[in-house]
Amino acid sequence: MGALLVGYGLCEDRSKIAIIDSECHSADLYAHLGSYHALPLSAPFTPELSNSDSYKLQSAG
Repeated sequence: MGALLVGYGLCEDRSKIAIIDSECHSADLYAHLGSYHALPLSAPFTPELSNSDSYKLQSAG
């Protein structure tokens, strides 16, 4: 939750905030804080998968 609030404080635009959710959609628990993008990550967790997800977020803007 703290990271979402820090992210909003830094950019003041929730449409630019994204979470890589590795805990079975637990990012949904913070929907009351406002809208943000969530990219679900599922096992197997590998460095290649993590890099791929980071690239997806960067490409999305």
